[in-house]
Amino acid sequence: MTGAATTGVAAEEVPAQEAPADEAALDLLPAAGVVERLLAAEERVLPTVRSAVPAIAKAADLIAARMSVGGRLVLLGAGTSGRLAVLEAAELPGTFGLA
Repeated sequence: MTGAATTGVAAEEVPAQEAPADEAALDLLPAAGVVERLLAAEERVLPTVRSAVPAIAKAADLIAARMSVGGRLVLLGAGTSGRLAVLEAAELPGTFGLA
């Protein structure tokens, strides 16, 4: 499936992700400077994540309801996203009693 098929926007119309200017030369900063930059980046996304709380909670409730009657949660990803999906899946049984 292409971007156009799912969003109506051609892939070439979507700008590539670029590293923010404040991430330049992280390797030259002392450890405390790197931590400060990481925290600043987290603070920038919090308003957006907070605004999505109702949708995230609704999704969690729907997933839990489906899984309670034998449904499955499918996690997909490639590269780092795929590795994180595997880690998340490994947490389900122990943390939430799901298999």
